[in-house]
Amino acid sequence: MRAWIILEAEAWALLQANGRLTCPRHLACGTEEFVPAYAWMRDRLVDAGIAPPAENLTPWWCWVQRDGEHPAPFAEDTAGVEVPVVLQLRLPTDAVALSCFDLWHWVLNGWFLPASTAEGDAFNAELVFTGETPAIGEKRRASWARIFDLGNMLGEPLPLEARCIQGCFWELRLSDVVGAATELDHLQREDLEDPGA
Repeated sequence: MRAWIILEAEAWALLQANGRLTCPRHLACGTEEFVPAYAWMRDRLVDAGIAPPAENLTPWWCWVQRDGEHPAPFAEDTAGVEVPVVLQLRLPTDAVALSCFDLWHWVLNGWFLPASTAEGDAFNAELVFTGETPAIGEKRRASWARIFDLGNMLGEPLPLEARCIQGCFWELRLSDVVGAATELDHLQREDLEDPGA
C-alpha cells in the first residue's frame, strides 16, 4: 500500500544509517489528555494481529489518503516539524491498521462515536440519566471501533475515495521508502507520487 510519513530530517538520517526505526513510547504524544487514546490505538493494533517487534513502543502514523482530491500530504501537515522530510512508502498491507482521520478526533476527545443521530441522542440521554458510570465508559470505548469502518461515516455510507485515511504501523524500514521530498514546494505539488505508483 502507498503511504506517506512526515519526519524530522534527523530521523530520516537515522533511518538511512540504521535501515529501520521504531518509536519508543515515551516519545509519543506529549499531550497528557490524549495519552489514553494513543494507548487504545496501540491495543487495537495488537488485537488486529499486528504485534510490535519489541515492548514499550508506539506506532508510527502515516497518511494513506489525505483526501480524494489530493492523496499526498499538504504542506501544512509539516507544522511543528523543524526540518521536514516526507517519505513516500510502500508498506505491506498486513502490517498497517487503517482508520478514518476525521473520526479519530472522537477517540482523542473521549467522545461517544454514534452509528446514527438516534444512537448518539440515546447515549446522551443515558449519560444525563445515569451520569458517568463504568458501563457508559465501556460503551463509549466500544464505539470507537467505528473509526476502522472506512465504508461509513457517522452511519452514512461514504465512498472510500472521499475519506481522509491514516495508517498505524510499528516499524519504519528503509526498504519500504520509495521516495523522499525535502523542499516544501514539492509538498505543495498535487502530483507528489512515488515512482512505483
